[in-house]
This record gives sequence, C-alpha cells and structure tokens, in this order.
Amino acid sequence: MSDLPTGWTDDRLEDLAAINAAALSAGTDPDYEFDDLEISSVDYRGIVDSIVKARVKS
Repeated sequence: MSDLPTGWTDDRLEDLAAINAAALSAGTDPDYEFDDLEISSVDYRGIVDSIVKARVKS
C-alpha cells in the first residue's frame, strides 16, 4: 500500500488483535475506565478513526 509511512506494513485488524481475550468480571469497579474501540471507527483497511474512554457503568 503506497500511502503508508516508511517502515509501516499493513495487515487486517482481525489478524493483529484478540477479541475478548480478557473479559471484565461482574465485580469490576463501576468507575473503571478503559479505551473503547467502536467497530464503526475502523475502515476497511483497518485505519482507526477514534478511540474513546468508556466506563463499566455510566
């Protein structure tokens, strides 16, 4: 892919990430914050538009 910075390679997100590799337990602090990646924020090339902070309970 010619529009990547020098030294970068492209790959599919599903080949690089694990889904639900470690789930949060029911006892997780409701104020625990984590990075949330909405699938709609990822384009067909795997480019991420945004990651937001989320809480277990809002």
